[in-house]
Amino acid sequence: MTKPITETIRKSFEASAELLRSGRWAFELAWRSHRFLLAGRLACALLVGLVPAAFAMMIRGLVNAVVVATTQAEPDLSSVLPWLIAGLAITVSDVVSRMFDRYAAARFEDDFDLDVTSSIMEHADRLDIGYFEGAQFQDTLERARQNTTFHLV
Repeated sequence: MTKPITETIRKSFEASAELLRSGRWAFELAWRSHRFLLAGRLACALLVGLVPAAFAMMIRGLVNAVVVATTQAEPDLSSVLPWLIAGLAITVSDVVSRMFDRYAAARFEDDFDLDVTSSIMEHADRLDIGYFEGAQFQDTLERARQNTTFHLV
């Protein structure tokens, strides 16, 4: 017999709430670890998302300026120059933001790895040795031996 749809929806909401709690915990941990790099990565993601729209607006302005400049009796391309400079600025900002994002990702992962590993070691130091010898905690220990921060990042 199939489960009622309300039970499935309830379990889905519970799983979503747990996912949100876990995501909030991971974000808070990451924010405490290195605010500057996390904020920089978020800003880079926003900038990279805006680049296509900026390019579209710049190309539109460039085409309009070229059309206006070529329809005049005496062609004047001085109105085209600001659009070319805007295109250069958008390109440079895109390249610099992507380079910073690569640097920040590597640096953030290293710092975050150190922070999480230190927290695990400090917590393990506070526990009694017998805690680690119990069969029920072997799975937890095995997961801790794996690269924990890789899964968080």
